[in-house]
Amino acid sequence: MKKDPTDVDNQGEIAQKLTEASASITQTIIKELNNGVPIRSLFTPGSASLKELTSRIARVVAGISIRIETSLPLELRHCASRGGLAVLWLTRETKRPLAAWRMTRPGVPALDFRTLVLESGEIHGGFDTKVAELLLMLILEDLARGKCILPGFVTENVTRRLIRLRWVPPIQ
Repeated sequence: MKKDPTDVDNQGEIAQKLTEASASITQTIIKELNNGVPIRSLFTPGSASLKELTSRIARVVAGISIRIETSLPLELRHCASRGGLAVLWLTRETKRPLAAWRMTRPGVPALDFRTLVLESGEIHGGFDTKVAELLLMLILEDLARGKCILPGFVTENVTRRLIRLRWVPPIQ
């Protein structure tokens, strides 16, 4: 049985999983970039290297979640806060993955997930495009495996073309 991510006892566990996922992504990025990019370029002067890079990735992932949440239509937010569901559909296209809220009415614009990750990587992590593209690929791979590292979201379903994520309203 899956644990409810809104359970207060699980909040520390959720934070730990985000830290572990960020550390895993950090290791993969370092491995991937070790061939072409000087690893020192990923670290800020005087940083704690690996720990600091892991923290930057966690900030990027949190920034992605915040940007997605701000796009959540008000009526869907209210519905989810009252026990309903707010589901985000993420297409698994590699060139231009799109995220859109599942709504009964048309007119809610889709989010360009690639742009969202690249911008969050630059703003919250200070990463260049090459590192942010790699981060995008790793996030999509984790989501495709059913591993949701985006705070505030739980993987509902994964198919060949679509990843469904459920938004979990904050505890009030």
